This record gives sequence, structure tokens and C-alpha cells, in this order.
Amino acid sequence: MSSVYVGDNGQRDLKAAEDMAFYEVNENGASLEHAFIHDVTRDGQVSLLNSPYIHFFETYYDAARKAFSLGLISLEGVQNVQDAFENSGIVRICQNQELFSGGYPCIDIENRRLLNSATMEALPKELGGRLFNNLPDGTTIIQDCSRISAGLSQIQPIEPPYGGYSRCDDIRRVMESQDWKMTRR
Repeated sequence: MSSVYVGDNGQRDLKAAEDMAFYEVNENGASLEHAFIHDVTRDGQVSLLNSPYIHFFETYYDAARKAFSLGLISLEGVQNVQDAFENSGIVRICQNQELFSGGYPCIDIENRRLLNSATMEALPKELGGRLFNNLPDGTTIIQDCSRISAGLSQIQPIEPPYGGYSRCDDIRRVMESQDWKMTRR
């Protein structure tokens, strides 16, 4: 029996993948077929093993395309990941970031709505409702507006100052790519 491992390089997942790739077959006869490591640190980290079984990715769509090229999933599987990616909270925020005055929206918990964290104005109903309903998908952490208003937390910028890394960069790259257009249903 072989397995596919998915993790990130934020803590010890890469080490676990390297251990699995190094030992190839464990006592139960299972071996690592492939490991997919989400590059969340953006520090240029690579696997110390230089293993053909360990693949780094920036978005889950990138991982799906790689899994497809390795024969691990079907084109329909890639399209399912593509649909989930496109409908995720982080993608919707990046596509509409001009509405947020440069910062992630915040949640007005009492009234169950999203606000512009800089102005504390409600987002347009159509967008706010779609985003609010999609945010529990785990793609982004949205702050409680009352903490920002009380000065207990800072507005988190969508695009970091001074040209730092932004997840929106990866999202734009993916959605503008030829692969994205070719696999669109």
C-alpha cells in the first residue's frame, strides 16, 4: 500500500515527508508515493533529500495540477479543486480588495456582517453575504471588528507594505495562467 501525504513547511510536516521518503517502506509495507508540501513560509526552503517524491506548491490548485500530471487525480478532480479555489474566501477577498481600503474586512459578530475594517462601513450586501458565508472555509482569518474599534488589534493589510509577499499574488498568477483557462469547465 502506498500513500500520498499533504502538509506545509510551517512546522514539522516537511520533516515528516522527508522521513517517509527516506525510509520508503515502513513496517506495515506502506510506502510514500508522493508528498505535497504547501510553501507557507516563503523562505525558499527545499527538501534536504532532493527527493522526486516531495513537491512544493503555492496554491492547492498548483498541487492539483501536479497531482494530475503524476496521474494521481483525474481532470475532473483538478476541476473540483479549481471550483473550490475560485469560491474560497481568500480568492473573493483578493478579487475585491479595492472595496476594503487595503485591509482585510472584519466581522461584525453581533449583526453577522462583514465591514471594511478601515471605515467600519458595511460591505455591499451581495458581496458581504457571499464572503461572510464562505469565510469559515479556513482560507483566511478575519478579525472581530469590535477588537479593531477598541484598539485591541491592528488592521491587517491585504498587500503587505514595501512589496512583501501576498497570497493575492499567487491567486492572480493562477487565475491568469493558461492552465487555469484550459481546465475551466
